[in-house]
Amino acid sequence: MTLVRTVSASRDPRAIAYVSVAIALAVTGLVLGKPIAVVAMLPFAVALLRGLSDRAPIDLTLTAAASTFAPLEGDRITVTFRFTRRPDQLADVHLVLANAWGSPEPHTLTWVVPPGAADVELTFTVVARTWGRVGLGEVTIDLSRPGGLVRWQTSITAPGVFRILPPPERVRELLPPPISHSSIGQHASRLVGDGFDFAELRPYSNGDRLRDINWRASARFDTPQVNRRHPERNGDVVLLLDTFADATGQHSETMQAVLGRAGRAAWSIAQLHLNSQDRVGLAARGRVVRHLPVKGGDRARYTLLETLLGIGGQVAGDADASREQPRRQTIPKTSLVIALTPLTDARMVTELLALRGSDHRLVVVVIELFDLLPPAETAADQMARRIYAAQLQLQRDRITGQGIPLTLWSGDSSLTQVVGSLRHMQRARLVRR
Repeated sequence: MTLVRTVSASRDPRAIAYVSVAIALAVTGLVLGKPIAVVAMLPFAVALLRGLSDRAPIDLTLTAAASTFAPLEGDRITVTFRFTRRPDQLADVHLVLANAWGSPEPHTLTWVVPPGAADVELTFTVVARTWGRVGLGEVTIDLSRPGGLVRWQTSITAPGVFRILPPPERVRELLPPPISHSSIGQHASRLVGDGFDFAELRPYSNGDRLRDINWRASARFDTPQVNRRHPERNGDVVLLLDTFADATGQHSETMQAVLGRAGRAAWSIAQLHLNSQDRVGLAARGRVVRHLPVKGGDRARYTLLETLLGIGGQVAGDADASREQPRRQTIPKTSLVIALTPLTDARMVTELLALRGSDHRLVVVVIELFDLLPPAETAADQMARRIYAAQLQLQRDRITGQGIPLTLWSGDSSLTQVVGSLRHMQRARLVRR
């Protein structure tokens, strides 16, 4: 990926010092009548004339290449910057990585390239730390000539957008939705329908219905063409993603790691249900608000992934998510709501209880975060940890007290076991009814 920018020349701070010395020597020679001072001024005057002689703007072309632009979390990526300069110019390059990246190699991302070849190539390695759609960071390029008093300096966003993908969690069990829409798939249903999702075009044959004819395609091909549709999906699932910040109002590294776990679980659960012909939607609540209506097929899979990447990138970049937030939309009551949350914010608990009060079918997966916290080194740290654990347990009791199935999940445990536990809780709840 390439970025082109015109960079104007600016005066080097040393030019002011040269001018000051030259004026001081000239005044000294004229006032005191010492020709030697005027002679001493000449080297500074010549340096000024030569150093400020070339001030024409230059066109800087920066190209970024990477071993991959769609890595998984934890992958090491080799990135190469290329740009062209004048052979007599000194290049000073500095890169400030975005928050989604870590462990650069070399550890200092500053390069000083002496005059030489016109084509400059800089290679380094970074590690994808947080999933999302993010840029590499801010790069500053400072070009100057040895002995010159002019600099060409610019700070630009490094070209290229990376789609850091959450690594999938293996899960094999489905959560049954409250209402099934067809007998196709893994959820039994008494309803039969033709479906609404477009699948393909094919030529008209005997027995096809007239209402299935695609008149625009028929006019284009000069033969009757018929729309074929996928059968109606057998269930609706909405993933409720908690993006609330921590107590500081920002997303710390711990909260980013928790959101990473939630994103991996959401993507894995969504893929399994989409493969089983269910329709899947997304609702994000908290610092980042998003809403995707329930849809099925490959288009829903791509849209869901891009939305998850946008949420991860926005939180990892610590952007002000309160700007231009979409209006929150209601979740259909015919959907199964799977909430993924660490329960660190009471507003999420209020949201869950409101869904339960409006008779939504709801299950909650609580993302464990204690293994992500730094170790408790003092007695005060241990006491704070126990108080925090008690607060989280209180929030869980509020949810389970309303009959909502709830289970805990950490990054080390099996997601299949978590889903199986929720299935058992759902079945037990239906029996009690």
